[in-house]
Amino acid sequence: MTVDWGRLDHDRLEEAVAAYVLDALDGKERAQLAAHVEGCPSCRALMWRLSRAVNGLPMSVADVRPPERLRERIMAAAAVTPPVQEEVGQAAPRIIALPVSPSPEVPTVEAFRTRRNRPLAVAYAAAAAVLAAGLAVLAAFVFNLNNQLQHAKQPPSVYYLQGTGSMAGASGKVTVFVNQDVALVSLNGLPQLASSQVYQLWVIEPSKGPVSVGVFAPDRFGSYTLKLDRALKTGTTIAVTQEDGPQGAPQPTRQPELSGTVTS
Repeated sequence: MTVDWGRLDHDRLEEAVAAYVLDALDGKERAQLAAHVEGCPSCRALMWRLSRAVNGLPMSVADVRPPERLRERIMAAAAVTPPVQEEVGQAAPRIIALPVSPSPEVPTVEAFRTRRNRPLAVAYAAAAAVLAAGLAVLAAFVFNLNNQLQHAKQPPSVYYLQGTGSMAGASGKVTVFVNQDVALVSLNGLPQLASSQVYQLWVIEPSKGPVSVGVFAPDRFGSYTLKLDRALKTGTTIAVTQEDGPQGAPQPTRQPELSGTVTS
């Protein structure tokens, strides 16, 4: 029987895609998988799907501010020295060695390969389990959002963002859920930035100045999705600028090259 080593390598690397998206691989494994994905359409499509799911995970969890005195209580508890337990004389446990029968079989090359790859397989399985849990949370969020939409009086409205200049290849979509005070901003094709820069999203209402919604960095595919917990009035402009990181700027420092307006 001839073993298809190429197929085995593909299956192993495909299992590692989830760990790659979660940044759970070391440098050598990450470089190996990146080289494989460049020439494998199926793994590249899987990576794209999983990265979209990971980007949506923050939207499914509400921000919780810890109590103000939590840090003080933790530091106080850490400073307390636990009481030393008195040593109690105990007889040393009696250890009885059990006889072990040597195996007459000589391990095969496949056995050594399995043992060598076992820790890596465990890491991949753990990463896949974390990603599966995240997908379940995201699915629950989408299900809940769909239920809310079914009870809404009006269907969601969709508006588009168009890129120009250095972001000419970028685009965006703003989905406004009427009567929900919620909007989703989905961005695609964003150029990768220098490590010292970030993208900053602005909401500009008519006759008002720009209000920062937050800063972000797109994934390796140039995509990012943000949730806005606010109503968007007619004539409101959604814009994206490139600013110095890590916190961005209080006001745009350059003309937005990706923007769109909410119309009636």
